[in-house]
Parts: sequence; C-alpha cells; structure tokens
Amino acid sequence: MFQAVGSRRYSTKQLKLHAAEVAWWQQASTQLSAGLDEYDDAIKNSIGLRMQARLTVDQAEKIASCQAIRRGISLNF
Repeated sequence: MFQAVGSRRYSTKQLKLHAAEVAWWQQASTQLSAGLDEYDDAIKNSIGLRMQARLTVDQAEKIASCQAIRRGISLNF
C-alpha cells in the first residue's frame, strides 16, 4: 500500500525497488571499484587527452615526432 516518508507518500513497491537499487549500488561499489580504478589507470593516458590540462612527457614526445614528419602540401590544393 502506501507509506509516508517525510511529507511524501510512497507505495510499498516503490520503496522495495529503491531498497533493491541501493543494495545493488552498494554491492557494485565494493566489488567493482578496484577493477574500475585499474581500468581508469590503464586508459588515462590515451582516452580523453584533449581534456587534460597538460600532456605527459611521453605523450608530448610521441605527438612531436608525428608532427615533425614532412608533408607535401601541394596535395591539398
């Protein structure tokens, strides 16, 4: 039926669904956080480079070597 929480009323179905969601998020945060942190460390230097304030030395050297290749611009006209 309905149950009051503060000044609002919720159905029993809504409260059970909310409790299940909270339990799922708590379980996921404990079980997945280590793996997600490891994944984040693995991709932090390749995905989202444009959002970084500065490039790492390794990234800057790789980009500089790519940009240093001579190109013929006549193909662009």
